[in-house]
Amino acid sequence: MNENSSIEEFGTPPPDPDLERGKQIAKELVRLGFEVFPCHGVHENSCTCGAAGCEGSAGKHPWTQHGHKDAVSNTADVDMAFKNKPYANVGIACGGKKGIVAIDVDPRNNGDKTIVDLGIQPLLNTASMIVDTGGGGQHYVFQIPHGVTIPKGAHIGDGIDVQADGQYIIGHGSSHKSGRTYRMRSPNWHNGEYGNLAPLPDQILGLITANARAPKPDIESSSFVAQNRNIYLTSKGGQLVRSRFSEEAVIQGLIAENNAMCLPPLSEEEVLRIGKSVLNYSDGDHDLLPQPLPERPPVMEPNPQMLPDSIRPFLLDVSERMGTALDFSMVTFMAVAGALVGRQLCIRPLCNNDWTVVPTTFGCVIGDPSTKKTPAMKKVMFYINSLEKEAFKINRLKEKEYQTELAKYKALEKAHLKTAQKAVGSPEEQDAWLRKSMPEEPKRPKSTHYVINDVTPEKAVQILQDNPNGFMQFSDELGGLFQSLTKDYQKGHRALLITAWDGDQPIQVSRISRDSDYAEATCITLFGGIQPGPFRKYLKSYQDQQGDNDGLIQRLQLAVWPDPKPFKGIIEKRPDHEAREAARVVFDKLHRIAQLNLGTVDGANVLPFLRFTREAQDLFNEAYTQIQEESRSDQLPGDLRAHIGKYGSLLPSLSLIIHLCDSSEKDVGVSAVSKALQWMKYLRSHAERIYDNDLSQGVVAAKFLLKKLQEGAFTGEFGARLIGRKGWARIPDVEIARKALVVLEEYNQITKVSPPDTRRDREKFIFNGGEIP
Repeated sequence: MNENSSIEEFGTPPPDPDLERGKQIAKELVRLGFEVFPCHGVHENSCTCGAAGCEGSAGKHPWTQHGHKDAVSNTADVDMAFKNKPYANVGIACGGKKGIVAIDVDPRNNGDKTIVDLGIQPLLNTASMIVDTGGGGQHYVFQIPHGVTIPKGAHIGDGIDVQADGQYIIGHGSSHKSGRTYRMRSPNWHNGEYGNLAPLPDQILGLITANARAPKPDIESSSFVAQNRNIYLTSKGGQLVRSRFSEEAVIQGLIAENNAMCLPPLSEEEVLRIGKSVLNYSDGDHDLLPQPLPERPPVMEPNPQMLPDSIRPFLLDVSERMGTALDFSMVTFMAVAGALVGRQLCIRPLCNNDWTVVPTTFGCVIGDPSTKKTPAMKKVMFYINSLEKEAFKINRLKEKEYQTELAKYKALEKAHLKTAQKAVGSPEEQDAWLRKSMPEEPKRPKSTHYVINDVTPEKAVQILQDNPNGFMQFSDELGGLFQSLTKDYQKGHRALLITAWDGDQPIQVSRISRDSDYAEATCITLFGGIQPGPFRKYLKSYQDQQGDNDGLIQRLQLAVWPDPKPFKGIIEKRPDHEAREAARVVFDKLHRIAQLNLGTVDGANVLPFLRFTREAQDLFNEAYTQIQEESRSDQLPGDLRAHIGKYGSLLPSLSLIIHLCDSSEKDVGVSAVSKALQWMKYLRSHAERIYDNDLSQGVVAAKFLLKKLQEGAFTGEFGARLIGRKGWARIPDVEIARKALVVLEEYNQITKVSPPDTRRDREKFIFNGGEIP
């Protein structure tokens, strides 16, 4: 969203509130990364809580039991949190993973005067979000700088409070007891990135600090209080050892450092103990110099030759112009291609077997926001998105015509009923007369769909009734969906997706409040993007289920996690229109593939299918045998083994898609299978990275923590608990902090200073001052 976006464009509802106002605003806010929860609103001049004596907090107090602690961060949970809460206001939790801090200016307490006296209005105006409150004040929303903790109750001066960790503010679009509405000015996202908050200016942070308690003495000062002396000397001892000083030189150096820098100095016996401890850390074979941290498991670079010839120029053009990894565009293409073919044409991988594979797949692209994965995906999805847009227009027109015809039918039925009541005797005779005299009731028209972003299981089954070829469920951020699928109330959706992966299984959904819905085939292509943090969190929750998992994550066969590409400058290149037109022709062919009558039909109610040529069959049989043997071997981790076990259907699916892009022959040939085998090696390398979660988590978190240590995040001792309280997105909890510390200690970037018998969760470390590798 650009800086000229209006309030209405951002999502603020019209001045007159309605029942869904709070929910819609909350969804917009969680898409921006905020954590929200429902607060009571103001309706008809009264707080929705209905309690007497609530005038002071009307429209401001939480509508949940635990207030800001009940804040949610994805759209699925928003639906649950705001359910049955009409006219709710929206509370925004401060602090948290996004590190929100709000400068709360109240003119009723001279906040506007304080701003003038301090001269900070220009600084406040740099806020990414400025909300005019219903009471005439303002909320200036910034991001807390990394490593900074703002105490609860902090303030800048008269009428200016600071809302940070453990506090909240009321979001834009919420109602105020004055009758006015909280309104957000046009957002000014930091560095132009949607939803990115500007950091709190140093001058304002200084004013907050000046009004807070004095900080504890810094270890880097010229003299040290008692609790810092051991830490300081242990750190110095480590530096001397790493500089290759002899044992005697290390001890003498520590004695001199103790006498010069510690006040009061430690006893000589204590200094000797510290020296021996540092020296004993080296067992004679272990190099104490900080070592470079390991990398995540490597992944194969995509080879353009594995792409269908007809689509290669388009995908290369998208990747080059956008400066993104080719992985994003090519994997998106394979998912879209499978969704377009759907159940129109399948493949039978074995020459004398009726095993039939529908070429739809599940997948995701994993990358940080800066990798531009979403723009790359959307460039490739231009054709299927245009189909959905056109279908939406037609569906709406057909629905309008249906409602008109239904209204006419109901009017005619009413007139006939009056006639029957006058002319015919019993109710049974009236019903019989009506059935004979009335025309057939209009039937609701079928609704065509290609891409759905958010759908309930019940609605999905209804869509599948009208679209037996299937549809794509796409989300540019799958984190919210994956998180919601762990909830008990989403078991139905999870079961639907597991069934849909096969592409040809019937499904029936029954609910007490409605009739049963049945679809003869459940065919859905699940695809989208996700950031590494949410993906690791979902993977961990899946792995923690141990034997109770249902294999949903193994169905993400087209899952890739490429290395980020370095920025190589602005690319000024016109789109390759010829390549885009060639891609459109390929997409159109896949969309209408049934019209080419390529497939064989073997009996009634059997899907059309292709088979391999004899040479291609030999290639497939050899690869399929290897897949089955490896998936049954105990030499691989269980998760990876289960993932590879599903490659048996992925190989023929990719072979069929590649074949249909480049050929109209009735048998899938060697060229398509050879390219599909390259895909299998490529995807296998990404699967190894994905399931190597412990190493990946520890290394990624360790590299982040190492950078923070070099920036001075901790000047004294630190441990997993202290790190976990920082609220860093890359180290969201104590467990990840422990993994980071294990890696850093193993590679000598930190030194353990706590006694050997210390509990693991209370271990303390100091930074060795190593370089970032």
